[in-house]
Amino acid sequence: SHLLQYDVLTELPNSTLLGDRLNQSLALSRRHDKQLAVMFLGLDRFKRINNALGHPTGDEMLKRVGQSLVACVRASDSVFRYGSDEFVVILADIHHPQQTKGIAEK
Repeated sequence: SHLLQYDVLTELPNSTLLGDRLNQSLALSRRHDKQLAVMFLGLDRFKRINNALGHPTGDEMLKRVGQSLVACVRASDSVFRYGSDEFVVILADIHHPQQTKGIAEK
């Protein structure tokens, strides 16, 4: 079901779907002899934002972070909401480690 695999707030795939997509990405990477990268992103001091500005503001921030991550990666990449303030990005078909640095800096 959609609700079990996608985060209600951000509408991103969640940790349930992450395992499946990661296995698929690894299999494709091996089959086509390509590299992939996995980025784990956590929002530092996010709890302070929730405490100081309230949960609605924190929720809006999480939505915007998710949207920003999706906008920064290619269509072949995947963005997941992994935990309360954590996101995971699977970057497919990486030709050089500098690619990941460029995406991370965005």
